[in-house]
Amino acid sequence: MKPLPMLIAFMTILVKEITRFTRIWQQTLVPPAISTLLYFVIFGNLIGDRIGQMDGFDYMDFLVPGLILMSVINASYQNVVSSFFGAKWGKSIEELLVSPTPNLIILLAYISGGVTRGILVGLIVTFISLIFTDLNVFSLWVLGSVVILTAILFSLGGFVNAIFAKTFDDVAIVPTFVLLPLTYLGGVFYSIHLLSDFWQDVSKVNPILYMVNAFRFGFLGISDVSIAFSYLMICTFIAVFFGISLYLLSHSRGLRAYFPKLPAMDQNERFILYTRDWCGYCSLVKQAAAQLGIAIEERNIWENPQWESELLSARGRPTVPVLRRMTTDQGDEWVGESREIIRLLTDHASNMKAMSVSS
Repeated sequence: MKPLPMLIAFMTILVKEITRFTRIWQQTLVPPAISTLLYFVIFGNLIGDRIGQMDGFDYMDFLVPGLILMSVINASYQNVVSSFFGAKWGKSIEELLVSPTPNLIILLAYISGGVTRGILVGLIVTFISLIFTDLNVFSLWVLGSVVILTAILFSLGGFVNAIFAKTFDDVAIVPTFVLLPLTYLGGVFYSIHLLSDFWQDVSKVNPILYMVNAFRFGFLGISDVSIAFSYLMICTFIAVFFGISLYLLSHSRGLRAYFPKLPAMDQNERFILYTRDWCGYCSLVKQAAAQLGIAIEERNIWENPQWESELLSARGRPTVPVLRRMTTDQGDEWVGESREIIRLLTDHASNMKAMSVSS
């Protein structure tokens, strides 16, 4: 796919994502604002006055960065996991996966949607915090970079959760039993200097601790951990989750129609699949063939002009995917359209299974 069509595909998915969460703003934007307002009132005003100072700052000033980032984490994660799982549950994701849109573009668009919602919710919480305290910015660059990187990371986490989830209950397990405890124990409400050496070391295993402290450094100029190591930690997790997400998007059986494993092809027949790069329909056919246990020879027409010439001679146009079925007694059969190819391969596998049972 050329750059312009990829850009159009990216923007189409992104606009759909933004439209989705802005259309139901009462469910996506208002609840985090209300819950954060309660945090400010209870922990900031009522309890904060009794706590006094934390690391040389008023407790409210210390609390604000953590609550802002906590809202960004929850919003970005929830946006991607709910949207992608909804598309998966409704089977509409299959139409997107068999389109020519590259998996990379699909992933980037969903992540961008999560980042957009996360930043929007973060801005809303920031404006609410101005009711209770005056915000001083120590480093605008650190603030912007940390909030964007954090939103990207948890959007990727939501994407992985959505792929593995089989029911709506599975969508809620990770936020409830993993994300929430890590957030509360990630230095949002306290400095780890209050803890003993042992529990400080335990807290440093929590990746959210580094994000919260880096973000707090952007406001107050203080941190319980190294800022450089915080960036390294965040970027490492992003790289890992990005690779996992892209792999799962390309290989996960739960996202596509499933064809059970059946016996291999007859030795008297040979299948050749003509493909090209960035062809979603080609990928769908190859996955179906692999799951059916049928060995096919792939010929990428963009890699070898002779293969493109073969396709043009037989079909008159270089449209892919095209399956060439070669038999010793009936010659060659050319089949286009991914649905027809999969149907032929499925019938062939069923016939082979029936023959093996009868013999």
